[in-house]
Parts: sequence; C-alpha cells; structure tokens
Amino acid sequence: VALVDRDEPLAMAVAGRTPTILVSRGLFERLDREELETTLGHELMHLKHRDAEFKVFSRVFSRILFFDPFSKFFDPAVHREREYLADEMGARSTGRPAALASALVKLSDSPSPKEAWGLSILGPSKGLFSRYPPLEERVRRLLLLSDLLRPAPGPTAGEERR
Repeated sequence: VALVDRDEPLAMAVAGRTPTILVSRGLFERLDREELETTLGHELMHLKHRDAEFKVFSRVFSRILFFDPFSKFFDPAVHREREYLADEMGARSTGRPAALASALVKLSDSPSPKEAWGLSILGPSKGLFSRYPPLEERVRRLLLLSDLLRPAPGPTAGEERR
C-alpha cells in the first residue's frame, strides 16, 4: 500500500512487478476505519484476481477487433463484472458489505480525478458503454450481501432448543 498526497479520495490497484494499492490522503480523511478497510479489501481483490492484466487484455482485444460490434460491448462489460466481483469478494473478506456500500456512496460525492478513471474504485457510470457499474446497483448488491451474511437470530428467551 502506498500513500498518494492528493486531496481527492482515490483508491486503486496497480499491477506490475510490485503490485501496489494506491490510497490518497483524501481517502483517509473521507472514510471511517471500516469503510477504508473494505475499500482496501476491494482493491486487494483486484490484485488477487489479476484484474489489471485482465482489463488490459480486454482493452487490447477490443481494439484489435475494432470492426466487430461485439467488442464494443465486451470491454465495458468485462470491466463492470470485475468491479462487481471485487465488491463482493472485498466485502466478504472483511465481513462488512454495508461498510463498502457506505464508502461508495461517500466517494460518489467527490469523483476520482479524470486521469484515474478506469483505475479507481469509482468512475463515470452512465450507459451501456460505461466501464463502471451503476452506483445504485453496486450498493443494492452489497446491502443484499450484508443481509445474507447476517447471522440468523437464535432462539428467544423461553424457547427451548431441540
């Protein structure tokens, strides 16, 4: 993990010889501890699943097949699915999907700098060709996962266990 001296909240996974998660000072100032942990979990999942390499392949594939209309849908769809996967796996690894949902909502108020689009946890998410899933859908999925991970209530006082 490396700290970036920027006011904008920014978190991104950078692959390569030394995989690194870049986190801005602005992110530390904006999020609470649980939100920060789940955001780092999300980025760690990108590194674990080698999403940077996968996304490069997807982009190159799309450019090589520029004449194929399917490729115009393939690249953004791959990026959206990798974001959903990182959301779910990061939330599961920390056990706090609602904290990641909260972080995404907070971060949506101050979007990432344009030069980080495609790399940061959030980006422009409008339309079929967007590389990011809609914020509302990401939050909905995380809150549903939060409900699914919540332990079932035990017997109430006076109930007998069988």
